[in-house]
Amino acid sequence: MSEYMQQLRQLARRAAVHQRLPLTGSELELLARLWMAEEPVTPLGLSRSMGLQQVNVSRLIRGLRARALVAAAPSPTDRRSYTLSLTQAGRQALQDGCRAYLSPLYRMREGLGEAEFTRLMEEITQANRRLDAAAVKGGGEPCPSMD
Repeated sequence: MSEYMQQLRQLARRAAVHQRLPLTGSELELLARLWMAEEPVTPLGLSRSMGLQQVNVSRLIRGLRARALVAAAPSPTDRRSYTLSLTQAGRQALQDGCRAYLSPLYRMREGLGEAEFTRLMEEITQANRRLDAAAVKGGGEPCPSMD
């Protein structure tokens, strides 16, 4: 089993972008949610939709605002809150970040071909579902005894 884990780690290392990404995965997700939003987005709404604690979303927002990637405006419905929107710089950062973040997948698809890549992604999706189900049940094989 440890050999399989080593293979997965090796794949993850090879798939990793070897350059410094301009945004973290969470920052990219937050920007993407703002870009796709059809209604005004509040920090509380982001917290709920991203599945993150409010303190973590607030930290993300502070960093993105400091880099002028998002703008805040008073909420029209709640004086205690504010709504967020992407700035032009935020749109460009999202586009650049997505390109860099997804480039390993594009390279993999190019190398494997569309059919094999799709099959691999479907298998990975199924494996993640099974792992999620096992985590809920508390199942899984124990580690071998080190005695």
